[in-house]
Amino acid sequence: MASPSISPAKANNDAAMRFLERLSRACPAGLRLPEDAAAIRAQLEDIRDRHFPGQRPDAVFEWMRLYSLEKAKSAKERSPELFSLPDVFPLADRAREKFFPEPESKAVFDWFCQYRIVESMSNVAYADTLPNAPYSREKWARVLEAAAKEGLEQVAGDYELDRICTWFLEIYSLPGRCEVRAGDVVLDCGAFTGNTSLYFSRKAGESGVVYAFEPIPENFAKLRANLKGTANIKPVKAAVSDKSGLTGFVALGEGSYRHAAGAVTVRALSLDEFVHSGKLERVDFIKMDIEGSEEDALRGAAFTIRRHRPRMAISAYHKTTDILLLPALINDLAPGYSFALRHGSNTIFETVLYCYTC
Repeated sequence: MASPSISPAKANNDAAMRFLERLSRACPAGLRLPEDAAAIRAQLEDIRDRHFPGQRPDAVFEWMRLYSLEKAKSAKERSPELFSLPDVFPLADRAREKFFPEPESKAVFDWFCQYRIVESMSNVAYADTLPNAPYSREKWARVLEAAAKEGLEQVAGDYELDRICTWFLEIYSLPGRCEVRAGDVVLDCGAFTGNTSLYFSRKAGESGVVYAFEPIPENFAKLRANLKGTANIKPVKAAVSDKSGLTGFVALGEGSYRHAAGAVTVRALSLDEFVHSGKLERVDFIKMDIEGSEEDALRGAAFTIRRHRPRMAISAYHKTTDILLLPALINDLAPGYSFALRHGSNTIFETVLYCYTC
């Protein structure tokens, strides 16, 4: 925080220059940065003054502004608590310290923010071009080689990344803290064609049960065929959201997402209603990979989360602000959770937020 003896104008200029220096360190060798630092600084200060009065221009505001100003404004409205101390920490620093105390989570958080900044300012399309990427191209090549030797299980209609993340990297498990255990009741939200449901089924065992949610008719048909009558998996043809009813979807295979103007109309359920109507006595684990609907689905599971305190593995990369707002939302819904971050690919896909209470 700037010393009280430093003028606001100088503090703002210094903060902007620190941001530019941070961005420069984040860039891969040879990447050209905008040359007019003064013009960039003026632009950032103008954005800050109009949309985030009182905040110093630091990493997350530039990142959100350049990637999507509207999402940044919406984030402020949805989680004012994270914006309530403008003279103490910028939002990213506050979220980083509050929710991700362990070094590995901090490293993933830093890379994620840096990548979004660089992508926004210079149209870099590859997440593995940053020197601190969780998976460099060389490291990912070794993963592909090892996965090929192991011979991963394949289900009809899936994708290579889906198989690798589920069966080889086991991205939805954080051993010892946030994973499916024998006998668990699991809600697999975004089951697609069944890889994750089959993975959870084996972890939960015969005494457990997996409810596999998939709304798109074509995907659901493949899901049921791939499950081959697996006794402890119960497919549910529905989307997961904040409330139950009919909703529009854009059908894009694995990347299908909810949109009011979508050509496909599907049934949506809140997890609270599903748990209540199904008379589930407990919920032990929730996985969500639902293409940007994670926030709404968590709101629709508020009572379930408070009552059952499930372990959760939530995709946190679909929306620009998910990595900041999802842990804040869960903390508001059910205080007492701990959080961790991991990333499971050489692309921007597969950043997972782990939520656990012990």
